[in-house]
Amino acid sequence: LIKQVADQSAPQLFQLMASLAELARKEGAGNSQLAQLQLAMFERSAAQRESLTAPQQVSWDLAHGRALAVGGKQQQAQLVLAQLAEDHPKSAQVQQTYAQVLTAASDKAAWPQAQLQWRRVLSRARPQGSLWYEATYGIALCYFKLGQKQEAAARIEYLQATSGLPAGP
Repeated sequence: LIKQVADQSAPQLFQLMASLAELARKEGAGNSQLAQLQLAMFERSAAQRESLTAPQQVSWDLAHGRALAVGGKQQQAQLVLAQLAEDHPKSAQVQQTYAQVLTAASDKAAWPQAQLQWRRVLSRARPQGSLWYEATYGIALCYFKLGQKQEAAARIEYLQATSGLPAGP
């Protein structure tokens, strides 16, 4: 089946990969079977990537990076997304995805980099927009993971104050 899919034209293959990436996003971060299917397809169809437009290649690389992360290949995911983030510094989606993967990493060494990445996202996000809230929360989560609980609490209190959410118990 994967071989048949990989033999499709580049536009057809891109549509299929985009659909799988969307399904993976909806399923959540824990669907490793879907990630394995995506990784097998990426591997078999890597040559097709070059036939895609530049924006399609970015989408392809983002989906590949996410699939690597969910598939348990964190180091590879981080390398793919770090390069993508460097190549596309103005892309909020690229920067956000890289921050998400770093934050979700089980390797503690990635968390300071995740915090820095969330700060980059925050600096370009529209104040009080959904990306701004996610980035502010991401920074707080990194503080928490790094054992800086007071800093994390201060960020969460700031989010509560700016969003109108009720304070915790």
